[in-house]
Amino acid sequence: MAKEMSLKDGYELWLKVCRGRTREFYLYDLQDLADFLHEGTPYGAVRRLVAGGPAGAFERLQQWQIHMRESDLKVTTRNRRLAALSSCLKFLRALGLCPFGVPLRREKVVTDLRPKILPLDVLARMMSLATVRDRVILWLLYDPALRVAEVCSLNLADVDFARRLVSFVGKDRQNAETHDLPDPALEALRAWLAIRGEHPGALFTSNRDPGKVGHRIVTRHVYRIVRDLAAKCGLKGVGPHHLRHTGVTQAARELDGDMPKVQEFARHSSIITSAMYVHLAEDSRRATVDAVAGALQNALAHVESATPEGSPVGVEKP
Repeated sequence: MAKEMSLKDGYELWLKVCRGRTREFYLYDLQDLADFLHEGTPYGAVRRLVAGGPAGAFERLQQWQIHMRESDLKVTTRNRRLAALSSCLKFLRALGLCPFGVPLRREKVVTDLRPKILPLDVLARMMSLATVRDRVILWLLYDPALRVAEVCSLNLADVDFARRLVSFVGKDRQNAETHDLPDPALEALRAWLAIRGEHPGALFTSNRDPGKVGHRIVTRHVYRIVRDLAAKCGLKGVGPHHLRHTGVTQAARELDGDMPKVQEFARHSSIITSAMYVHLAEDSRRATVDAVAGALQNALAHVESATPEGSPVGVEKP
């Protein structure tokens, strides 16, 4: 006679049918439940839930869900952990080893599509803390509001200092386009080139040594640069697009809500997207980039006047 499958056997079989990375994530998420229930292992947590029956499981899972909310975990993280448990209990139920599934509904994820902007004094503080190279990157993200992939793709030949222009292939574009550069960004670029050197190739590299050719930085490096600088200013969860949002929002204010001109500045494919940034003078794009840069330049001057000498400069390897 075949041996009757135990709960432990069913749990082990569930782990075997889960693919490598999925299994790894499921175990990671179930360990949080195990820690909450003061069980040593994910299996211990599953066993305790099954033994407690539907009512006991519902009560414990309600408490776990409250605990996750109070721990400031994102809705997506909380739902992922419930999904891991749901997968396990459904599998055990199909084997006749568990009489119930997860008696809790996952939470609805509400996506906030509004632009996320930074106060200019915070951005100015980030500028003052940045290395020479990273200050240029921050400027390009803010004004002319380049996207992170556009910044990383830049070569030295893409910058026209005489005409104050930068060339790049934009999002969903086939051909290169140009955008005006404000004077502060050009000054920051010249300071970086004094360290980087005039050799052709990637504009932003990871080298520490002046004049030495390094590797082109990639988007994850820029995310880390922005995140770490924001963290020094007491902010979490800040990414490169926050700077673009801030620049476009400032442009909308400077242009008094002229949507076509905001769209031109931001290079949005749809004016509907630009409308989210709009609320506040008529001017050309050249005047816009200067005005947007001037707003941050004023804040930066204030921050630097209050910052002791010895702020980080130089170049860091990502």
